[in-house]
This record gives sequence, C-alpha cells and structure tokens, in this order.
Amino acid sequence: MRQGKIKYGDIAVDTAMGQLEFDLPTVKAIVNINSVPASLREHNLEADHYVVLAKAALTPQQREKWAKTAADQNLTASTLKASINAGEVQTPAQAKSKNHGVASPHGLNAEFAIWLRRVGGIAGVMKMGPGYAEDIARELADIIDFGVELREKIAKRVI
Repeated sequence: MRQGKIKYGDIAVDTAMGQLEFDLPTVKAIVNINSVPASLREHNLEADHYVVLAKAALTPQQREKWAKTAADQNLTASTLKASINAGEVQTPAQAKSKNHGVASPHGLNAEFAIWLRRVGGIAGVMKMGPGYAEDIARELADIIDFGVELREKIAKRVI
C-alpha cells in the first residue's frame, strides 16, 4: 500500500482497496500492518504479530524489543499481546486466561454477509448438493429463532 500510494497516489490505492471487497476489520489490519516499520519485519513474524505491535502503545524501541522477543521466544500474537500488556513474557496459559473476547452480532453479520456473497446467496446454497441446504438451515435455526423472538418482543414493547 505504501509503495502504491507513492507511485499512484492515495485515491488510486483507496479505490483499488475498495474493489477488493475487504471487510472493515481486514482493512484495519492491513493499515496497522502497513504502519509497522520494515525493520521490524526482519523478525519473520506473522501479520497478526504486526497488528499487535502496531496497536500497542509502545515507543519505537519498545516495539523493536517486543518484536525480537516474540521471534526469539516463538510467541503467538495473542501471547505477544498479553505479554506487552503485562510488561513481561506470558505463557500461553496466562495469555488465554486474560482473553475473553466474543464475536458481536455486528461481527457475525459482517462475516455472514461475506460468506453469503461468496456462495451466491440462496441460489448458490441450493446448488451445493444434497444435504447442504438442510445442514445450513439447521446451523442457522437458533439465530433465526432468536431474531424472530427479539422482533416480537420489540414490537410488543413499542405498541
């Protein structure tokens, strides 16, 4: 992205990124990765590590130290994040005990929209072969029931 903006300009790169249909979390991750100096990439970490390093409130020297530590100690991105937050290297068990994230309905909807577009909507699901449509309907049943019940409760409250 950085090289593209230098060569072609911000508008051309932003337009191209929009055409790729990345979801917002992916775009944010790309921007974060792009903000990590090339010198930190010498540590051969993964993209998730660079996102953690970009988001952390660290000085350039601290960022370099944590990148080297992550590479030397083979830390996962989540363990790196927990270690940065704790100020010392954490074990995977320690890192996991502090990770209580759960997908939001907004996140689920965004992922579902991407999946639905990729499979071609209902027509695409119906073409998947015997049993696929039924299996997908079973997987979505609890979500559908929740949505219907929530709408009913909202309607009763409003009236």
